[in-house]
Amino acid sequence: MKNTVLLMLLFVSLFSSCKDKDNSTETYSLVFHPRKCTYSAAVTKLRTTNIYLKTTYFEYLDVENNASIKSTDYVISVYTSNRGGENDLDSPVTSLEKEIKLDYNKYVTNSANSSSANKTKLYLSMIPMEYRTNGIVKLSISSIDNPLFGKVAGTSLNDYFEIVKYNPDFIASSESKSLIYGFSDTNKPATIDEWLSLSPLAQPTIYFRLNTAPDNLPLSVRFKIDIETTDGIVLSDTTKVITLVN
Repeated sequence: MKNTVLLMLLFVSLFSSCKDKDNSTETYSLVFHPRKCTYSAAVTKLRTTNIYLKTTYFEYLDVENNASIKSTDYVISVYTSNRGGENDLDSPVTSLEKEIKLDYNKYVTNSANSSSANKTKLYLSMIPMEYRTNGIVKLSISSIDNPLFGKVAGTSLNDYFEIVKYNPDFIASSESKSLIYGFSDTNKPATIDEWLSLSPLAQPTIYFRLNTAPDNLPLSVRFKIDIETTDGIVLSDTTKVITLVN
């Protein structure tokens, strides 16, 4: 009984301390995971479209090897990390973490104020926030089995892919270690060249989608992703074999 009363008092205390004028409450803490980019993986994804309350949402699903995917739904997810385990973190960039926290707080506040769905609710959460501590100077996507778009296998196909998602949804500079685009910025770079021109820190996860349908479909393909970091680390990985169809 005593424990139950204590828990109730704790809940009331949290609710009272977090409550704002709109009766919406949200208590959370960002848990930062700084890692140096020393590893990358290229994962094939299928993009599906969902509509809820007249708003369009995209979901990115894993696919099996040798699957058939419409070229318009084909996405490559590139993941970067260090080679350690989940708890193997690198030295933090405290100034960047402060910026991310301020930007995220602003984003959450604006989102809550614009949505009545958040009223009179209590949120208690620990939010993991990945970021990388070294930058990217090169990222190239190429086909390794068949020519595409009139280009021989091994040639960069960056112009035929667009960036459709950053996760987490911010871009930071590798030179100043500060934010360039935050969570609320909806018009982030969509081309690989524009993103690279920012001298960005490596992205924990970034999603690339074909922006043009290749000729001569159906076609069995694999794509290779080559990355070079600001400290000279060269990484590469290859996607699963899939068949692109119209």
